[in-house]
Amino acid sequence: MIAYKFLSSDRVGLFSGVRWPEPGTWLEADAEVEQCASGIHAVHAEGLLGWIDDELWTCELDGIVEDDGRELVAERGRLLERVAAWNETAARDFAARVRARDRILG
Repeated sequence: MIAYKFLSSDRVGLFSGVRWPEPGTWLEADAEVEQCASGIHAVHAEGLLGWIDDELWTCELDGIVEDDGRELVAERGRLLERVAAWNETAARDFAARVRARDRILG
């Protein structure tokens, strides 16, 4: 299953602190798959806004994959390629638009 994964700089998971291996190399869960607790977490395109970070990657999930409609959790995953359109400029522009919207909506 193809999904998306936001990571901090150098492919590090924001919450897990795990550094993902080079693209194409599988990362295995070290425990049974459980939402918000263990497993390889990723999202559908519709869930991207809830997980913004420095790098956006497409990834492949394999094995048991749980889907709660917001988030995917799998036994294993591997990065496929970094999404080039999500870069520092895009992140800054996005943040500026969110701040402007928040000021308008108060």
